[in-house]
Amino acid sequence: MPIAAVETAYDSLGNSREFSCTKGNLTIGEKEEARILRCSDLGVGTHDFRGSDSQFLNRPYIRNPPKPWDRSGVSAHANTLEVAKFINEVLEQNGIDDNGIGYTSFVHYPEDNAFWHPAYNVFAYGIRKDETEGDISYAASISIVAHEIFHGVTHYVAGLGCEGQSGALNESYSDIFGILLSNRREANIAEWSWELGIQPGPQYAGFPVRDLSAPSTTNQPEHMERYVKTKEDQGGVHINNGIHNKAAYNLLTSKRADGRYIFDADTAGLLFYLALRRLSRYSEFSDSRRALMFEASNCFRRDDRYREAVAAINVAFDSVGIR
Repeated sequence: MPIAAVETAYDSLGNSREFSCTKGNLTIGEKEEARILRCSDLGVGTHDFRGSDSQFLNRPYIRNPPKPWDRSGVSAHANTLEVAKFINEVLEQNGIDDNGIGYTSFVHYPEDNAFWHPAYNVFAYGIRKDETEGDISYAASISIVAHEIFHGVTHYVAGLGCEGQSGALNESYSDIFGILLSNRREANIAEWSWELGIQPGPQYAGFPVRDLSAPSTTNQPEHMERYVKTKEDQGGVHINNGIHNKAAYNLLTSKRADGRYIFDADTAGLLFYLALRRLSRYSEFSDSRRALMFEASNCFRRDDRYREAVAAINVAFDSVGIR
């Protein structure tokens, strides 16, 4: 009978990772205990997409033996477990929909891309092609894994759209949670990396997809005065999210009168999550500001940070022209 187990193996960046899996005689006639990348407690499973058809059907779990652990699979599984634990323990949500839908990932997807597929409720990670640094799975980055998972969360708890400001807000919330998860182990916010993308490792210098601290470095506007009106990219959802990202950066780096940061990763994550639950399909940047204000008033009303948190939200959004 399969049982839960803990394994240690190298991920795509050459880092040693510890993760939960399942072991046992998983196939009739197996002579030795196989191990697969599946954690029933959190509903996390990691599969190999490689095969002949193009659908997310009947794909095997990443397993060992007969081969050593697949490093892309280890990256996806270990990173997904971290995000799933955050959602379960900090946000107190049950799966991506708060009703038990788990986290099914596929690695070795045959595209230079990563995405959440709403029809199948799966997360797919292709290979990032880079002539200088070499090819690497998008699953190597917990910021990207968290980004994709929170597209699923956003779909179920808020239903934000995929176009215009609503779509840009959808992208921004995924970016924000990607940054929070990638920095969660660093208590000092001054040491955080604000770049979404592959983090530096033994073999890779890293390549940012976006930078919350300076969106203009990845060709994004940082103020509503430079909002891009376009029919491309579903109304510029991957461009204009930089404005809301900059507001989030301003808020996350806000300090109290005594010089301490107002937020930590978990408190900020809960605040943005509760605000997200107040949004809907046609919400825009200004709706996010109001939702954050409302939830800050609830979260901090009996906390001595209350006035400073509310003031910080006003300053953060005023500075990028979101009224």
